[in-house]
Amino acid sequence: MAEAVGEASRSRLHERVEIAVLARLDALLPYREAVARGVAFAALPRNAGLGFACHCRTVDRIWRASGDRSHDFSFYTKRALLAGILAATALVWLEDRSEDGAVTRAFLRRRLADVLLIRKLRARADRLSDSLSGLLRRPSVFSRGRRPVP
Repeated sequence: MAEAVGEASRSRLHERVEIAVLARLDALLPYREAVARGVAFAALPRNAGLGFACHCRTVDRIWRASGDRSHDFSFYTKRALLAGILAATALVWLEDRSEDGAVTRAFLRRRLADVLLIRKLRARADRLSDSLSGLLRRPSVFSRGRRPVP
């Protein structure tokens, strides 16, 4: 993953994450059946902790290979979002028999685009919140000594 991302070091972060995920899946391609068995094994209740730990370690390595060095709250949110995306993409990959994994690649791109959309919506919500808080700080008709109309 690190080598694949290193070649695309000038790409945007979400593109580097996509490259890292696809490099990981490409490396696992000869072992698809073993991965399917591993997923089934990790899904058993007594193995859930091990499966979760392995998944978290993989997600962290993808972020590190992509150049993420955050240590603030976004460290956790980025990893939580990618954990869901990676799990869903892996399930699609297990069933994908298209040429060159086109179905998996398209699925991954759509999920990463969804995350970018969340960031845009959050920025809009932050701007709206700032605007509303500015309005609430302005003096109202009630603060001028006027009585409300019954």
